[in-house]
Amino acid sequence: MDVRRFFEMKMFTMSEPPNRMKVQPVDIILNAGFRILPSGLPSALYNYMVCSRRAPVSELLTSLEPFLKGLPNLKARLDKILLAARMIPDAIVEVNEGLELVSDHEFFVVTDIN
Repeated sequence: MDVRRFFEMKMFTMSEPPNRMKVQPVDIILNAGFRILPSGLPSALYNYMVCSRRAPVSELLTSLEPFLKGLPNLKARLDKILLAARMIPDAIVEVNEGLELVSDHEFFVVTDIN
């Protein structure tokens, strides 16, 4: 979900400033192309990848364990991590036996929205 959608849902409103010469933070956010990541595994994976840049599968399984509880086997856990990575394909890609952060030029906003 992007920031524009939040405005459409009336979660935020824009007001007409008395002086149009002032820059509105809302305009900056909309024009910057911020993208919203839902809370949970996708945002945890992105935050982890920003710090490590490249991570093998074994390291990801260990680090993201709280988000993978209840999954029956290793394949299911790996599939869930790869699904989260595919939510942001322009930032995280699969390489050999792990994932790599290829671009941190996007501005991701991590929310508590599922």
